[in-house]
Amino acid sequence: WPDFPVVLDNLTKHVSSINIEVNGIDSQEITVLYVCGTDHAKHCGNGFAHPNRGLVVISRKGHPCYPTDARRLVFGTEIPSEHVQGISSTAAREACKIGNSAQLHGMLHHDVATYIIRREIYGWQQPCSPMEVSFDPKSSQIIQNACPSDIDSISTGEETALLFDKFDMIDFDIITPLNELLLNDDSDLFKSDSSFAHSDDATKITNNAPKPLVSVPGAHNDIIDSRRTVFISASALAHRWRRAETKSKANDCDGTSDNALHNLRKQCDNALFFFGSKRSWLFPTNEAERRESRRQGKYEPPLFPLELSALIKEKELRIPSEVYFLKPPTLEYKGFGNGCHPINYLAPAFQGASTWLESHSLEPLILTREWWIDDGYAGRKSHTGVSGRSVVDNYEIGEHDYDSCIELLIQSNPALDPVL
Repeated sequence: WPDFPVVLDNLTKHVSSINIEVNGIDSQEITVLYVCGTDHAKHCGNGFAHPNRGLVVISRKGHPCYPTDARRLVFGTEIPSEHVQGISSTAAREACKIGNSAQLHGMLHHDVATYIIRREIYGWQQPCSPMEVSFDPKSSQIIQNACPSDIDSISTGEETALLFDKFDMIDFDIITPLNELLLNDDSDLFKSDSSFAHSDDATKITNNAPKPLVSVPGAHNDIIDSRRTVFISASALAHRWRRAETKSKANDCDGTSDNALHNLRKQCDNALFFFGSKRSWLFPTNEAERRESRRQGKYEPPLFPLELSALIKEKELRIPSEVYFLKPPTLEYKGFGNGCHPINYLAPAFQGASTWLESHSLEPLILTREWWIDDGYAGRKSHTGVSGRSVVDNYEIGEHDYDSCIELLIQSNPALDPVL
């Protein structure tokens, strides 16, 4: 403290280095604007007395706009977005204190939030009890509250029925995965980097670890389904989410009790997400990634709901991660049919997905071409009608054809329920 001289100098050097690398121009005339709130402006509100160092002060909602002085490169502004206006360092610290990873990701850059959580800084507390989490669409905030106090601990699979009896009245929007609540304290788990499941450090649960809790489709089920849902398309899931929102609003209007969005939230919370996209299509961090994202689909709100984006980020942080993006971040995707790599019998893209499934105590993917082309697949019931050759052609280039992926997932793990 104060941090702004260091931030300004480092950003200027970084942008200048990019300018040299990209354009071959060594320019020191780049103007950098330091953005802060009105509280922080008390320390630097008069500007920096430098021709290329400026200040932008964002006022809180309902507060007067900070005075602009163009000669000093000081600019006061208001942000029309209520979501941005509601972001503050105090709110971020409070999210850390209660272990609310979803809210933290809603306010901070994904990498920053992940850094805080993994290093347990700023008072970060791992949630130690079941939590009720709800989403406020008006403020785009995720609200997290402690669950009823009569549930002190749940540590064994035998108490599953009690869990659902007690939690039947709770809105499970985004929660710590129930399978983690059913693990004993001495379970042998290793932390994984949920955002980079492609890496060699992808984690596995040891063979003696308990099986994960499977999905609970529907709003009020007393019996746990033996199959776990796996959503295989982010864009299709976004469409399903919007449709559920519309149906739920219609039901609210006519007084019916069926809440399609509530049911979908619960199903998604316990499901796995196996997406064929790049992560950056959903969460771009720069202009080039935004352009690519817009070419590939509709991944921005309102077509891609903010609440679903927050849930995906929250599920990424679970141990093991419940989200897998098939396409690696460095891939220059050339369109459907080109996959992630040239034909490779080892199927490296799907080998990564197979390792990820194993981390959830599931069986590895069947990536043996003889099994699919000869008698193995022929002796099984097909769920999509796709040929074994098509499945092989799909995984050997790392493509994400829906029928081929569904067949691959079900034949490898009959306990999975792939959903488009």
